Amino acid sequence: MDAKTYNLQQFDHGKYSRDQLAFLIEKGTIEFQADHGLFVDGKAGPKTRKMINKALAPKKRHPGLPTGKGMFIRSLRHCGTEEEMIKKCNWADLSWLCFQRIWQYEDESKPSSWYNTSRMIPYSQAMHDNNIGVWIWGFPGTTPDQQKEFIEAMFTAVDKIKAVGVILDPESPWLGVHHDVAELFMQNFMAEANKRNTCVGVSSYGAPWNIPSFPWRGFSRDAHFGCPQIYNVSRSLGKKFPAKSVQRYQDLGFPFIVPASGAYGGTGAEMTGLLNDTPMPEGAVLWWDWVNASNGDKKGKERWKAIAGFQI
Repeated sequence: MDAKTYNLQQFDHGKYSRDQLAFLIEKGTIEFQADHGLFVDGKAGPKTRKMINKALAPKKRHPGLPTGKGMFIRSLRHCGTEEEMIKKCNWADLSWLCFQRIWQYEDESKPSSWYNTSRMIPYSQAMHDNNIGVWIWGFPGTTPDQQKEFIEAMFTAVDKIKAVGVILDPESPWLGVHHDVAELFMQNFMAEANKRNTCVGVSSYGAPWNIPSFPWRGFSRDAHFGCPQIYNVSRSLGKKFPAKSVQRYQDLGFPFIVPASGAYGGTGAEMTGLLNDTPMPEGAVLWWDWVNASNGDKKGKERWKAIAGFQI
């Protein structure tokens, strides 16, 4: 039973006093207002209620939302030839791949790094020919010039290779950035995505409760899905961490969740244990990442066997 259902039942059964209910409403309103850039006074006035209704409105499932097993790829050269990549995908039952296009830096004076320029077209064509979903991911910076470059880079690539979707990976450069900046960036990004009917996901830290300075609401508001980085293969964060991560992404406003699991720093058995603890509400998962899964002779084979053997 989720918290919302439980609390409603408690209210219906008269378990909350009037003062307790008022206290909870005030505290919840304060958090909601802060998350959504509203004036924070704890009073659920017309503007706050309007935003609450918007947050509660069901979002439509994008037709391109991924299903099945996927993999992040930094450089396609890690995958061997096109034929070797396709053979590995078929063996491991991977139905979509997400390869990197651009990485921007917190130091805006440092030029962006570009990936998979020469391999992008032939490898994506091989994927299309074998019914493997083509996705692109990028690591965005925060300045207006970086954001403009990032959007152009991602959608130029989308157009060239007819990608189904893109995943943004905002992390450390965005710490402490106001949610309005993230929201405007996402509005501009989604304007281009909507022109092409491109599916858009956002992947970031797996424990949002530890990263309060990240503009979560700015990114979740328009994205088609969230992709929590549940990379804790050792499960040092506890057996309940994966479910808590998925739930928190839902609470933050991501309408659909495609978790990212770890394919590094552990054995195949540890990977399988983490996967078994991870909710996959959309029937989809992807791993970070191809080259890490392959590193190390014995463990690499174990990791790929875990990926191939896992069934959603």
